[in-house]
Amino acid sequence: MIIPSTRWLALDYFTYFFAYGIFLPFIAIWLNGEGLEADIIGILLATSLYRSFYWLFNDRTDSETSLSP
Repeated sequence: MIIPSTRWLALDYFTYFFAYGIFLPFIAIWLNGEGLEADIIGILLATSLYRSFYWLFNDRTDSETSLSP
């Protein structure tokens, strides 16, 4: 079965943001229940989002015009 690129891209974005919308609010509560402090939880969640943002810009640029250090 061949899926048109627009539908595939829409499905990809939907699943990505749907998963983060379900996952992010409750993972902090679970990590708090496991004994992690609030500042560590914030660093973990921010690192995962920063990693996605960093990959988004660095994967599509060459090393000379990179947007991040």
